Amino acid sequence: MLNRTLLALLAVCPLMIGCGKKVSQPAHRMDSTTSIEDSDYHWITFDDSSSGIHILLPEGYHEGEVDSSDIGLPWIALIQTSDSTSLLRPVDVVFSRVVDELLSTEDSLSAWDVKPKSKDSILFLLSGTDIKNGEYYGRSFVNVPLSFDSIRKNRFNVWIEHFVLLGIRYEVVTRFMDTMIISVDSDRFNKTVYVDSQQAIRHLTIDLMRVSSSGEEHQMLVNQENGDIDGLPRLLWAGDVDGDGKLDVILDVTNNYDLSLPALYLSSRAKGTGLVHEVAHRSSVGC
Repeated sequence: MLNRTLLALLAVCPLMIGCGKKVSQPAHRMDSTTSIEDSDYHWITFDDSSSGIHILLPEGYHEGEVDSSDIGLPWIALIQTSDSTSLLRPVDVVFSRVVDELLSTEDSLSAWDVKPKSKDSILFLLSGTDIKNGEYYGRSFVNVPLSFDSIRKNRFNVWIEHFVLLGIRYEVVTRFMDTMIISVDSDRFNKTVYVDSQQAIRHLTIDLMRVSSSGEEHQMLVNQENGDIDGLPRLLWAGDVDGDGKLDVILDVTNNYDLSLPALYLSSRAKGTGLVHEVAHRSSVGC
């Protein structure tokens, strides 16, 4: 018989960043449209069903991950043209029914293939009157995945990306505490003890900060109590997509390695003292 004891060793204090004059309090609970049910996870979001804004990745989707309202919308492609410049321009998108090779039989066309009519390397497809055509400041982190080990190397368990728009400084700050979970198995018959360890995270947050001559402002966008190191929320893109000269961001607010959940936050839709407001998200799973 195996007896299992679970020991958790917490190390490393999180870096604390002081509050400025204006603080936007998080909403703390997720809306009913999301599929995440982990009570330890708080994605700071709102019901965006009436925002009129949509976000898609140019890829395949399972049944139910693409809505009929997506078909026929005027889509705008978000294209990275340089390290600090993004291009937004209209694109035709073809929605095709295809076989879901993972979840359905061969004769069932239950999946969706979302394919833009463009040879450009498109990061995201956006739709909505707030999204403006043109060339704007923007930086992509899609191909720079946030990893547990890369953050730990800086000793403070914090990852900060800096941006400057029209002389205003912004920071997207990811911080967390790391946990080592040690599992001990004992086999009494063979008088053997097996020790295994696994890295995990605790208290992961993502904050947006703006620093100007009037002071500092910050807004919490993600607050995850416990998480899988292979499914970390992370910054995907930051720049200006609504043409107001202020920073907008796209985050993957996943809490699972098999879940993709890009969420678009616009500065032009900010509420109260907030810097941005979540206006669209898209949930899809790998299998």
